[in-house]
Amino acid sequence: SNIIVIVFVECSIVAMGNPTSDEPTVVATPNSDTPSTTSNTCEPNSAAPPPRFYPIGTPGQPWTPSDCDEWKARTSLQRSYRHEVLDRLHRDSIDESLFDIVRYGQLSCDPDRYPLYAVQTKDWTSSVDKPRLLVTGGVHGYETSGVQGAIRFLQTEAKNYADRFRMSVMPCVSPWAYEHVQRWNAEAMDPNRSFRWGGPTEEAEAVTKYWKAAEEKTTSSESHRFSSRIIHVDLHETTDTDATEFMPAKHAKAGLPYETETIPDGFYLVGDSLDPPLDFLSAVIEAVKEVTHIAPPDEKG
Repeated sequence: SNIIVIVFVECSIVAMGNPTSDEPTVVATPNSDTPSTTSNTCEPNSAAPPPRFYPIGTPGQPWTPSDCDEWKARTSLQRSYRHEVLDRLHRDSIDESLFDIVRYGQLSCDPDRYPLYAVQTKDWTSSVDKPRLLVTGGVHGYETSGVQGAIRFLQTEAKNYADRFRMSVMPCVSPWAYEHVQRWNAEAMDPNRSFRWGGPTEEAEAVTKYWKAAEEKTTSSESHRFSSRIIHVDLHETTDTDATEFMPAKHAKAGLPYETETIPDGFYLVGDSLDPPLDFLSAVIEAVKEVTHIAPPDEKG
């Protein structure tokens, strides 16, 4: 039967120390990144304005382009994409007999500084009888463990799966955000909310074009009956700064109120809310228990 599994892997470091550690602190609890609209807001004639919880924008109103410009002006370069990601991909630790390193795009804000790379098995676009496995990290650039965890997977374990999957690993989808330690890209947009044809962010567009090209090569070959057997593992991380910076900024940008943010303590998974493969997710949780801490359930179980 066909397999279509999309797994979002979240890693919380709330009680684990250094957020830039290469060691991912890696539960199956639901997680939504959509701001709640159920909080109370001021009545139209109320004398009290909405409270300010973020320094940019007008409380209760969506950001203007000038607000987005102000947000970007407040960001700063904090680490090196080239040294921490690209140099590690091009060292001898990746088995070139099994994998190709391919450039699938670049960011227009600085194409030379931000080339986009994937590491794929040599049969990635073939019609061989294997499921297709995609691993992505750094969709949110500040989530360090997803980026470094994807690289470590390539350097240590990926070779053990190359005979079972047509596999591609995209370790840093949003490199501008990685260098500036931000959730959004340089245009104050969330790549993780635009993975659709014609979406608004070039980071997501580059990934979808890369995927479409692989699918077209597969379906134009002599057999394409396996093209729908897909596993996508998307590596994310929840940090203390979700509560102090990134979620407040997200709500402020949308003109919505913000109250609190619960930061899970440990590894957890996010499944499809309409059809979560609970047996599969539970099996992953049980396996991860052998190596790291699992986040306890939230108040909703």
